[in-house]
Amino acid sequence: MLDFFISVIYCFLIISFAYFYQRVKIKDNPEYKWYTKGLLAKIVGGLFFAIVYTQYYGFGDTFRYFKDGIVLSDFFFSNPSDYFKVLFNSREFAVGDYERLASQISFSHADEEWFMVKIVSFIALLGFQKFWATTIIFSVVSYLGSWSFFKFFLSNIKISERLLALFILFIPSVLFWSSSILKDNITYTSLGVLVYVMSNFFFKNKRKVLTVVIILTMMYVSFFLKSYIITCFLPCFLISIYIFYKNKINNFVARIILAPLILFVLIAIGVGSSFVLVNSSEKLQIDQLESRIKGFQGWHETLGGSYYSLGKIDLTPTGILKKWPAALGVTFYGPKLWEIRNPAMALTALESFILLLLSIYILIKLRLSIVKLILKNHILILSFTFCASFGLIVGLTSYNYGALARYKIPCLPFFYFLVAYFIDYISKKNKIEESH
Repeated sequence: MLDFFISVIYCFLIISFAYFYQRVKIKDNPEYKWYTKGLLAKIVGGLFFAIVYTQYYGFGDTFRYFKDGIVLSDFFFSNPSDYFKVLFNSREFAVGDYERLASQISFSHADEEWFMVKIVSFIALLGFQKFWATTIIFSVVSYLGSWSFFKFFLSNIKISERLLALFILFIPSVLFWSSSILKDNITYTSLGVLVYVMSNFFFKNKRKVLTVVIILTMMYVSFFLKSYIITCFLPCFLISIYIFYKNKINNFVARIILAPLILFVLIAIGVGSSFVLVNSSEKLQIDQLESRIKGFQGWHETLGGSYYSLGKIDLTPTGILKKWPAALGVTFYGPKLWEIRNPAMALTALESFILLLLSIYILIKLRLSIVKLILKNHILILSFTFCASFGLIVGLTSYNYGALARYKIPCLPFFYFLVAYFIDYISKKNKIEESH
């Protein structure tokens, strides 16, 4: 009852503040008319997730993270100074000095999970250690990512504001999976903020010390929770930087001379950063990757349920290329309507079916001209390359539609943006043709 009371108060205060903030910002920024609506949708998504998992499943990582977060936040009340020592030190330090504390936390044995537990413990303190109130705060945190994605696309390319808001702020699967007490919430938020701030730095010349600090912080958080996201994203963003600056060179001779130089520098940075990231994470090591994929495949095949298969996978460049279309198909258009096994799958399947219909419509209308459109714009190239590479990774390694629905969240804003952009392009083209 106390949890419900606190949650109601939080919702009232958050929505009231958002509405006031919207009224202040909307004078100079018309797009803020979507701000409160998007936030409300996020909170509803988080609460809906909590209802489904408490009333239908009754178990899951969201409960384990919350339970572990409470154990750690309890430590704050008994020993505040040591709590912050645990919060800002590595797992080895914490486990070594606080073995009793660590023994009560099920997610204390891996760096990713331990990092997430620390985040949950802090947010749980803000939520008075109540599950529903903490879920609401996590929803608000996630909305920072959604709004950052919306601002990023809107400020970097011409597109219908209404259509973009619909496709970015109100994606059903994102509202459901990224608004709860899960790692996917924090990684989604980190990526949204990162792409928005990096675009301001490289494309808008907003180069301040705070901008650099935010970039480094978001990269740090993303890498610690799910290193493969940032490892996949950085090369794609570097490609978009190359296209952006190459297109700004108007002189033909200068472009011939400078474009290869810019490309060489960016490739060097991309290869170097990827090498550092891969070697900093055991989960990205090539010799570990094959065993992990086989492990996931065998485990999910044994469990059945929402398991899917891409057949035997040969982890060579040729073998992976052969599986690329199937992996992308299952990532963005799976599960099929006839593969529904539970309520969560029903939501994803319906969304995927609508997305499939929209994609077919776009391909029929644009055909090969879609390639020319993508190659002309750095934001379209960023979105396409990230969807193509990240979609391959998660489709190739998940083997379970439930897990896949969560893992693909980081690339969905980019994919939905592409769909929204091409629909908007077709609409504008049709209006021009009708006027003539």
